[in-house]
Amino acid sequence: YFQRRNPDNDHTRKQNDEILNAIQEPATEEDERDKQSPKKQQRRQSMLTQTPNIHHLVQKPSSPPSWYNRAMETFAMFTCSLAFVMPMTAVCWLSTIYVALVLPISMTSSSMTTTTTDDTTTGSSTTTTIGITLMWMYLIYLCAVDQSAFQGTRTPFLRGPQNSLLNWWWSKACDFLPVILIKTAELPGTSTIDKKDSTTTTTNKYVLGYHPHGIIAVGAFSAFATDSARSIDLTSSSSQQEQQRGFSSLFPSLDRRVVTLPQNFWTPFLREYFLSMGAVNSSKNTFRKYLNNHDSDGQGKCLIVVVGGAAESMVAHEGSINLVLKNRRGFVREAIMAGANLVPVLGFGETNLYHMYETPQDSFMARIQTFVKRNFGFAMPVFRGRSFFFTEIGFIPNRTPVVVVVGKPIPPPTLEELKGKTCYKEFAPKIDRSTDQALNEDGEILKQWHAKYVTELKQLYDEYKDAQWNLPGKARSKSLRIVR
Repeated sequence: YFQRRNPDNDHTRKQNDEILNAIQEPATEEDERDKQSPKKQQRRQSMLTQTPNIHHLVQKPSSPPSWYNRAMETFAMFTCSLAFVMPMTAVCWLSTIYVALVLPISMTSSSMTTTTTDDTTTGSSTTTTIGITLMWMYLIYLCAVDQSAFQGTRTPFLRGPQNSLLNWWWSKACDFLPVILIKTAELPGTSTIDKKDSTTTTTNKYVLGYHPHGIIAVGAFSAFATDSARSIDLTSSSSQQEQQRGFSSLFPSLDRRVVTLPQNFWTPFLREYFLSMGAVNSSKNTFRKYLNNHDSDGQGKCLIVVVGGAAESMVAHEGSINLVLKNRRGFVREAIMAGANLVPVLGFGETNLYHMYETPQDSFMARIQTFVKRNFGFAMPVFRGRSFFFTEIGFIPNRTPVVVVVGKPIPPPTLEELKGKTCYKEFAPKIDRSTDQALNEDGEILKQWHAKYVTELKQLYDEYKDAQWNLPGKARSKSLRIVR
């Protein structure tokens, strides 16, 4: 699969050879212990024999030359990384402050000191006034009117349709790492319920929990916000599959949105970029409004949430999957309240995209990180990636593969199991955070379904960590752990 990457570089050619021969690597002692179970061995053998030929998924480029492809991939990934978001945040805020505040003050002071005006000055003043008015209208719109960050009503047009220029651009970004999206189970958009006198079609809802967070969840953005990641369908019986890309090629009947931090919607203009990629706010109102919106045009509803959040980015060590999941039950609660299926998703290799530096707990930097996380809601790990010309410094992720495996759905509890509830919206769990004890029956159900989710997530990891297409899984230094 990866033989196309940097063929002129000796180090990359050696890495490609390791990737192409990954299935022949000897197993570790840990792997041998995992394979003792006959049931696991049977599942793994069945999965390996049904896996499509990965070499068939990628066509070798003939033109333009490889340096051009590498350059375009780097530029495309730049638009998905902190190297783009951070300077654009500064540019957007400075532009907004200048037009909305500095220009009006400047115009007021100049009008008080100037006694005569000519046609040129009048025309310039009119243009400036129009710009200031439009800026304030936009600010009022995004603060008081626009609810698309909570309702998911903005059309994600920046993903681009298949074979479009936008789709080509995002395909370059996904091929930079590269990103591979794996389907292991069906996620139908609708379900048909047969009754005595009629047949009812209902819209299915899904909450996909992505793990691990990594530094900024580049794998989640590439696999779900774009529609350009290379994909493999393990549910297909064919040993050969046509080259296909994107979430929509695997799950065509689902409308999806990616949950992200509220801070990403605070910046004027940049928020439009996130909204047009299908991002929504991470508040509980988003789950309730989007999943319960019946205007779906026959498509199922799908929310992708990176469960570990800011806390998990602080333990994003290379070669490992350290999860902050023990008390993360909010997404499970919202899924049950919406009658949605829970789906575990693992991004093997997500933590390899950046190198994170350890900060001693009593250091000055650790205190700054704690202050930022407590007051601004996001973590500030000390890390490095790469840049356009240097591989040891920068904020663009390193060229290392990410394999995103979508698991099977976990259906919500039935209304009979909820005991006395007439609808899912009545689900109201209460749990004592200090003792982690359920205070009512709904709290017990929430803990049970959270435990089911964790079990399915671990099974997903055990089943596919040694797959022939999963190089980051095979190259792991530590197994999956729930650290807190």
